Order: sequence, then structure tokens, then C-alpha cells
Amino acid sequence: MIHILFPTELEAGPLTGSLSDVSGTSLGGRRGYEGALGVIKVAVFITGIGQVNTAQTMAAILEQRPDASFIMGGIAGAFIGAGLKVGDVAVATEEVYADLGAITPTGFIGLEDMGLPLAAPATGPVYGSFPLKSDFAFLAGAGGGLFDVKAGRFLTVSTVSGTSASGDTLWRRFGALCENMEGAAGAQVAAHYNASFVEVRGISNMVEDRDRSRWDIDAATKNCAVVIKKLVEAGTWS
Repeated sequence: MIHILFPTELEAGPLTGSLSDVSGTSLGGRRGYEGALGVIKVAVFITGIGQVNTAQTMAAILEQRPDASFIMGGIAGAFIGAGLKVGDVAVATEEVYADLGAITPTGFIGLEDMGLPLAAPATGPVYGSFPLKSDFAFLAGAGGGLFDVKAGRFLTVSTVSGTSASGDTLWRRFGALCENMEGAAGAQVAAHYNASFVEVRGISNMVEDRDRSRWDIDAATKNCAVVIKKLVEAGTWS
């Protein structure tokens, strides 16, 4: 079964509102909904905000449902140089722990520079980056001319960027599309269990000096749901 994850009920709302034959469910102490998108049965779970909540939810699901596959949804802030605008949708081809490392007198260094792998499977050490599926060409027209869909690198942070300066620093360091607070943890758990994982984020704001009057969470969540439905219907991402 496809398990669709959102950090909050607000982010999940447009997707859960389109489910048919809905019933409540719970796994690992996390509430969810089971229903159908068209003819495809899905489960939607509210993970809570942040990396630990995401990891706990996914691990609990996978321990009871080892064949589970995942789509993570939600909102994100787009970096100014990424070529996205508020209301667009981004799909991850890589998730990176952007602030997992050390600040040194000469600047930030990541776990690889420190010689500290997150995991060491037979295929080689894994540091702070998790590659994901990269072929999302079939989503190019998902916005129907109302919004754009772009695939690329995502950053996961513990503290979101509330200034243009902090956003510019991350953009120069990583060249990513957007930042969020959960995705790399989800990608890491999926890699550990060898589970399919895709991440979709609606752009609610640009990464600039924080100004909530310029955000559009409604458009971001609705457009994110549109793209997730397209993924579920396509069935080619897992």
C-alpha cells in the first residue's frame, strides 16, 4: 500500500479531503486515514513536525508493513536562485541534511569531511545525502499551466531560514531547490528498510527575510495534492 505522509493536518487537508471510503487508523501512536484515490487504496499519516517524528512514524509503519511505499508531502520554502515561485511544486531527486556537520573557523564542513558516516552498509558509507528517484519528466504538465513542477535537490534543516542572508548561504553551499524540516530523515529511514520513497513539496514561500504576508500556504498545499495524485495514478515512481 502507498503511505502518504504529511507533517501536519493543514498540509494534508487537500489530499485527505479527496479520499473516498475513508476510515480512521493508527500505527505507532500516529493517527491516519485509509481510503482510496480513484481506485488505488492509500493510507495517509500525520507524522508531526521534524526529523524525529518522521523517522518514528516511518519505522513504526515499516515494522508492521514491510512492503509499505511512501510519498512525503507538505510545504517548503524555495531558494531565490532555484527558479521556483510561490505555488509551484518541487519533487526531490536528492535529500540532504543541510546542517549536520560542524562550523569551523574556515566555514561549514559536512560529515564526509569529518569522516563520520551516518551508516556503513555493504555498498559503502553514507553521509548526509540520500539520492532519490530522478525521472519525473511525466509530471512536467501536472500543473495544467497554473503552476510549474520542478525536480531537484532538497535540503532538510532544523531551523528554517528566516533571512535572505541565511538562505543565500545555503543556496551557495548546496544549490538546492528548497528547504524543509523532515525529508532527509524520511529518505534515511527508507534507505535503511529498502523502501520506496518520493517527496513532493508545494512552495509556500521564498527563502527571504521572513514576511508571512507573502506566503500562500493554501496554494502550496492544494498544488502539492494535485501532484501527489498524479504520482499515485502513474504508479511508476516506486
